Amino acid sequence: MSDATKTAETKTPETNKTIQVINYIRQNASEGYRQRVPILNDKGEFVKFSNPLKDYSVLKNEFFTGLINMIGESIINRINTFENPLAKFKRKTNGLGIDVREIASGLVEGMDFEFTTEGIAKMFKLYPVEYAECFHRLNRRRVFPITISKKEMAQALNSFDDLERIMNDKVNTLYQSDYQEEYTWMIELLRASAQNNNLKLIEVGEVKDEVSGIDYVETVKDISSSFKFRNRTNSAFGNDNATTKILPCCDKEDIALILPYTIKNRISTRVLASAFNKDEVAFNVDNVTEVDFLGYIKRGEDTSVKYYQIDGFVCDKNFIRVMDDPDNGLEENNLPTVRAKNSYLHIWQTLSTSPFVCCNVLVHEVQASDIPDGYFDNLVKNDTTVTK
Repeated sequence: MSDATKTAETKTPETNKTIQVINYIRQNASEGYRQRVPILNDKGEFVKFSNPLKDYSVLKNEFFTGLINMIGESIINRINTFENPLAKFKRKTNGLGIDVREIASGLVEGMDFEFTTEGIAKMFKLYPVEYAECFHRLNRRRVFPITISKKEMAQALNSFDDLERIMNDKVNTLYQSDYQEEYTWMIELLRASAQNNNLKLIEVGEVKDEVSGIDYVETVKDISSSFKFRNRTNSAFGNDNATTKILPCCDKEDIALILPYTIKNRISTRVLASAFNKDEVAFNVDNVTEVDFLGYIKRGEDTSVKYYQIDGFVCDKNFIRVMDDPDNGLEENNLPTVRAKNSYLHIWQTLSTSPFVCCNVLVHEVQASDIPDGYFDNLVKNDTTVTK
C-alpha cells in the first residue's frame, strides 16, 4: 500500500472526527488523565494513546464516560443515524419549575372622543384587559439504559477501527433511541392536538394527481395569507371562546408547514415539475418540514362521527411547545460483580402545544375501515390547562 493511500485513509472526515472526539475528551479530562494520555495526532498513533487506558482502569473509565457524553453532544460522526425533523421546533430548556406558564392578552376596544361631562367621567372607570393563561406541564420522564462490559471496553482499545465500531454500534444507540422516541411523541402530540383541541380543520382532497396537488398548494397559500390578519378561529382558544378579544396573527417568517413526505413528493413531481412558473405554485412558506405520517382523527359523536387522515399542519412555529429539562444527562454506576458499567440517559421534557397561536389542520375524509382496529383506544391528551 502506498504512502498516498495510507494518508488518504487516515485523513477521511470520519477519522478526523473520531480523533477530534478523543482529543476533546482529553482536553476536558482530569489532570492525571492529561499527564498519562497523549494527544492523538494520527490514526497510526492509536497504540500510544490506548496503552495508558489499558494499563489504568481509572483512566479507561474516565475515557468511556467522556465518550458517552461526547456522543450526546453530537460531536462524533455517526453512521445510519436518525435526526428528529421536528426537533427544530423545540424551545429553550424548561426552568426549575414543573409547569411553564404562557399568557395571552386581548385587544382593547376604542372609544369615541367626547369633550363632555360624560367624557370626563370615563377617566374614573376601570378598563381591564382580557387575558388568559395556560400551563404546559412536564410530562415525559424517560430513562435509557445501556451496559458496556469491561471486555467490550478492552476490545474497543485494541484498534482505531474497534473504537469507532463501539462508538456507532453501542454507545450511539443510547441517543438514537431517545431521538426516535422523541419524534414519535412529537408526532402523537400533533395528532392529539388535532383530536382533542378545537383546531380548525380544512378539508382538502387526497393528493393523487396534478389537480389535487394544486388544490393542496392553494389551500396552504390561503391559510398562510390568512395568518397575517387577526382571526379568532385560527386558534384553539378562539374556537372555544366566541367572544374573546384574543385574536391571533402570525408573521410570514414564523409560519411553518408540517406535512407527510408522500404529499410533498407528489406535489414536487406532479405539480412543480410541470409548472411554467414554479414560484406561483410554491407553498409560500419558508419553513417546510417533512414527516412520515401524521395519523388519523375523528370528529362528532355516535352516528355523526367522521374520520379524517391528517395531511398537514399550517401553524405558527410557536404552536409546538417542547422543552428539555436542564438537568437531562447521564448517570452511571459500576457493576463489579459482572465487570461492567451501566449508563443511564435521563430525558425529562415538556411536550405541549399553545392554544393561543395560529394553527390549521389539513385533512381528508376517510372511512372507519381505512383505520387500524383499536387506533383510538389509547388517545394521548394534550396536558395543557387553560384559565381566563
